[in-house]
Amino acid sequence: MKAEVVVIGGGVMGVSTAFHLAEAGVDVVLVERDTLGAGS
Repeated sequence: MKAEVVVIGGGVMGVSTAFHLAEAGVDVVLVERDTLGAGS
């Protein structure tokens, strides 16, 4: 798997960052060890 950007952490900031990058057409991978949105 290849990605232009890897976002580490699926808290509110990580999910938001990944979403906006993907919306802009960037190939993003989001890595989280637990449940998405569970952290701050």
